[in-house]
Amino acid sequence: MNKLQCRRHTYSYVVMTLFGPNLMQLRKNCRTNTLTASTVCRVGIHALYAIKQVHEIGYVHRDIKP
Repeated sequence: MNKLQCRRHTYSYVVMTLFGPNLMQLRKNCRTNTLTASTVCRVGIHALYAIKQVHEIGYVHRDIKP
C-alpha cells in the first residue's frame, strides 16, 4: 500500500496490474463470439461483490475495468 499526502489529508492507495484476460478477450475465444447471459450475470455479480468488499474495508475505487 502506498500513501499520498496532500495539504490536509493522507490518502492510501493501491495500484494493481490487470490479472488474466479481460472480457473482450474471453468473448473472442467463444465459438459464437458472444458471452451467454448466464456468464454475463455471473461475472457482474462477482464483480459487484468484490467492489462491495473493498468498500467495506474503507477503499473507494476510481477506475474499474472489466
